[in-house]
Amino acid sequence: MRKSAVITLLFLLVASTFVVGCGRPLGESVQWNVQKEGIKNELYGVSGYSRNDLWAVGMEGTIFHYDGDSWRASQQAFSTDLYRVFALDKTHVWAVGNDIKVDGQTTHTSIIYFNDGSNQWKEVKRTPGQRISALWAADPNHVWVVSQQTPNVMFFDGKSWYNEDVPFSGYLIDITGTDRSHVWACGQDGEVLFYDGEEWTTQTVGGSGVLCGIAAADPSHVWTVGWEEASGQQGVIYYFNGSKWGKQEAGTVNQLFAVCTVDSKNVWATGQNGIVLYWDGKKWEEQNTDYGVWLHDIAAADASNVWAVGAPTMKDSKIFYGKGAIK
Repeated sequence: MRKSAVITLLFLLVASTFVVGCGRPLGESVQWNVQKEGIKNELYGVSGYSRNDLWAVGMEGTIFHYDGDSWRASQQAFSTDLYRVFALDKTHVWAVGNDIKVDGQTTHTSIIYFNDGSNQWKEVKRTPGQRISALWAADPNHVWVVSQQTPNVMFFDGKSWYNEDVPFSGYLIDITGTDRSHVWACGQDGEVLFYDGEEWTTQTVGGSGVLCGIAAADPSHVWTVGWEEASGQQGVIYYFNGSKWGKQEAGTVNQLFAVCTVDSKNVWATGQNGIVLYWDGKKWEEQNTDYGVWLHDIAAADASNVWAVGAPTMKDSKIFYGKGAIK
């Protein structure tokens, strides 16, 4: 099995998305193009709060920033493999990842970096033995990260980090929310956890595979994607309507790694072999980029401006841009 963004987020079981606004939907008229290529290291995460301010991160501390005109690499040097980035606004951006060392045995140290708008990334938390997967923030004083080792959920109140008490000891891969009292996390064994502002509880999804990505448009429109072991690791999509989870027809045999949403009628999922699926409020349809890459993450600034990151190999990553055709 190839090391992909989410597979790597499983930390290498082998080895947020934040959106605003609306516009012309990306449907059958979608136009996907390579916006940046020739990136040395594999990219795993992308996030932004506007179409003129996005971040992409990847292996060996790779960080790129988009200002609405072009993508530029960060001049800071990191050895950390960065798996996810989350941009709340211009002055609150986090990147999470791990240092992996092999010296007789493999050891992991999770690291959280923070950018306050000065374009200088600062290490704000280091935890030996931990393997962080993703981060989501409702505001600067309500920030959560999920991990593949217990404690598998940590919380930041604007001053300090705390371990959360959750009813699940397995690994978690992604986290999302709509506000401080509606937060979801997904991961191993088809598990979804929900935080209501007071405590974490489990929600029954109905599957038993690996859920790699999760995104919420509002408390009654939440999607999680991944794959089912029982079906030969084919891609699966589950939808939460505010009261219960149900399975939606994905229509693909490809594993799905990430999902993002603008609203209940504009949702995208990405995965193996350049697959991009789009939900228009009624059905999922394929928007294959035809580039043959594994798309590890996806983020939307609005319904007409969407970015995905991935690579055909362990190197030579590309950043793809999807824009609705002008009619």
